[in-house]
Amino acid sequence: MNLEGIADWNPWWTDGTVPPALHGIGRESSPLITGTLDKREITVLSGVRRSGKTTIMYQLIRRLLENGVARENILFLNLEDPMMIGENLDRVFSIYRQHFFPEGRVYVFLDEIQAVGGWERWLKKQYDLGREIKFVVSGSNSSLLSGEYSTHLTGRNIDIRVFPLSFKEYLKFSGKEYRVDRILRGGSEAVDSVLHSFDSYLEHGGFPEPFFRENSYRKILLQQYFNDILYRDIVYRHRVNAEKLTALAFFLVSNSGGPMTMRRLRGITGLSFDTLRNLVSYLEDAYLMKKVSAFSFSARTALMERQPKKYYCVDTGLRNVVSFKFS
Repeated sequence: MNLEGIADWNPWWTDGTVPPALHGIGRESSPLITGTLDKREITVLSGVRRSGKTTIMYQLIRRLLENGVARENILFLNLEDPMMIGENLDRVFSIYRQHFFPEGRVYVFLDEIQAVGGWERWLKKQYDLGREIKFVVSGSNSSLLSGEYSTHLTGRNIDIRVFPLSFKEYLKFSGKEYRVDRILRGGSEAVDSVLHSFDSYLEHGGFPEPFFRENSYRKILLQQYFNDILYRDIVYRHRVNAEKLTALAFFLVSNSGGPMTMRRLRGITGLSFDTLRNLVSYLEDAYLMKKVSAFSFSARTALMERQPKKYYCVDTGLRNVVSFKFS
């Protein structure tokens, strides 16, 4: 990695602004995340792939520039860039400092942090040295951003989960009113418009990028998201059987919200209990599925393996594209 490769990800070094195509539309969580910029702790954005973490980072960079932070004091790195293969964060950060040698506080944004080995030790070292560096990192794997943290970065981070658009955000992206009192004052036409949007939201889901595309291309994007989650976040990382994982993911997504036990899953898939437990946990770690236990006043009863669980897909649009449908 050379300076030119780093500069490609930092267009504000040239013109002092973040291109509109990168910063998108503000989210509900934006004020909360922006409020962490003046905190010393490492801000961690975690969530399913393509949920908008990178765009939020660019929005934060835009805010910093608007508030007078020098352009050379902001560094953004996409750690899934092929040019980062075989690189280490120390060397890349050194190249940046040698060129600019920025004065005052530096803001470092590391996108898809899990792509670089040893990242948690490097961050811990920079934090513990007390340098004037504010780190904002993102990741697409929940266990990655908790397991390593538990031993290296405990007490040094602020974790914020990023999900696909809520319906309120979906309305905002559509340019429609999203306050209930104002919708009701608009009469039946306003209510019908919101209900129409809700039908569209349930059908196409809340991933930000597909929102701006025509229906046919939305389906292509969502299918690609599903494949990327399985292969880039699970198969590549955990070295599991892709065919078995895909079959299980298809089944769980197609039966999203239905009561399920490990015994039933074993009978349907033919996989061992240990294999099932591992694959299901990987699907949860990648934020594709969310497990909900049966309610019980007894925590022990609720967690018992023989109790049915419900598995929900992270996004209704993703579920509709992937699952089997019958007319």
